[in-house]
Amino acid sequence: MFWYKQTESCIHQNINSVRVAAILSFIEQHYPENITLSNIAEIVNISERETLRCFKKITGESPIQYLLKYRLIRSASVLTEYPDKNISIVAEECGFDSPAYYTKKSKEFYLCSPREYRQVHQAVF
Repeated sequence: MFWYKQTESCIHQNINSVRVAAILSFIEQHYPENITLSNIAEIVNISERETLRCFKKITGESPIQYLLKYRLIRSASVLTEYPDKNISIVAEECGFDSPAYYTKKSKEFYLCSPREYRQVHQAVF
């Protein structure tokens, strides 16, 4: 019985790992789009609740939190790679609904606005 429980646990871990890998791939490919938990759950063909539980168990955060972080990291790359690109355009290209929301989330994550982030990181390079 113990062996069966261990095997069952390993199978669930592998299934969850495959699901999370599919979610991560989806986010990387579609992060500029309007993505909801419902969209993500459809990709792995499970309920939203199960998607949230599975993803959080492996990554420690919700899929939507991960998506936001991924967008912020991508936007930081764009800010430094394209110093003349308008911040509103960067926000839109990286999936943010508005420049104001982008700035708010940037301040929470990087402790500075996108403009300040760009200035600091341009000075470094």
